[in-house]
Amino acid sequence: MEPATTSTFPNSDPLRDFAESRGTSVPRDAMAEACRQLRVGVGELSPPIDLRPLLQKMDVKVVHEETSGDAILRRRTGGGWSIGISKDAYSRSRRRSRFTIAHELGHIILFRAFEDLGMSVRALQSPEHWQAVESLCNFAAAELLLPRETLESALRTRGLGGETIGDLRRTFDVSWQALWIRIAEVLPSTSVATWKFHARPDRNEREAFRVTQSYGGGRSRPWLPEGLTSRYLDPDLISEAADGGDALAIEVDLNLSRTSKKIHALAINSKQLLTQSEPGLFDPTPIAHFRPLDADVVIFMTASEAVSSGAIAPVWEATRSAWQVRNGVSSSQSLAPEEVSSEGQLALQLDI
Repeated sequence: MEPATTSTFPNSDPLRDFAESRGTSVPRDAMAEACRQLRVGVGELSPPIDLRPLLQKMDVKVVHEETSGDAILRRRTGGGWSIGISKDAYSRSRRRSRFTIAHELGHIILFRAFEDLGMSVRALQSPEHWQAVESLCNFAAAELLLPRETLESALRTRGLGGETIGDLRRTFDVSWQALWIRIAEVLPSTSVATWKFHARPDRNEREAFRVTQSYGGGRSRPWLPEGLTSRYLDPDLISEAADGGDALAIEVDLNLSRTSKKIHALAINSKQLLTQSEPGLFDPTPIAHFRPLDADVVIFMTASEAVSSGAIAPVWEATRSAWQVRNGVSSSQSLAPEEVSSEGQLALQLDI
């Protein structure tokens, strides 16, 4: 790939250069606007986002080929770009391949922005900035496939729950992991974690429900480290949900070694999230493979103080209202807990 002329920007950080070229100091804000303009420019406003018009607009062709990773990005002779998608990766998950293609579009957005401004793209490919660039392109993929405003609106209207989450995955046509990450991004003070009943092979430990992956944890968000057992949650929503339904609780105590936090939490049995057959990459004809979720339970968690004072309150109110409808509880009735801990937390077992 031939580099353009040297950047006229004074920054040593190429992503800051990209942001400033679009009138902001925040790379994610610049990328979000670039992705919005691309979607709006081709009329892709509602999910599932069809990647074909975006690829055509950016002069990109997608081909199947053998690659060492999931995909490879090349500049085509005579102009435009080519994204080579691994046949093995595609056979494992078509939805993940959609995210991979959108990720590569993020790289192309960066490259084109630099070249339009006469800036060198070499800094974007340097080891020093590789991790930040990859993170920004993952963010671009989420912005393209899971537009923030559309997902936020769906969550405010329907709340969280097994049926809702399954519908969102099918509606946006993305992988489970992409959906977990994006929900944690768009909902303030919220994180998502998956659990499985197992013992890690490299540890001398008993089988138990343990965290396999956490998404979105941080200073203001609940964070569950890998391998954590459900005994650190009071009440234990994971064991409740594993029995066959959902478990919703208000003011759960999350007690870790150095911190204690009160959270709103919904745990969903993964059997409620099993997907149906998936269409082809660009062809709506169903294909044969069937991909269940590799987890027993998924939990959504929000810091309780954020629910009482922030914009996320409608999401949890919708979650509770949906539970009332499923269980035939009038909105005028009080929600009688099935178990109340000694600290007085409310726990609701949702057997659906």
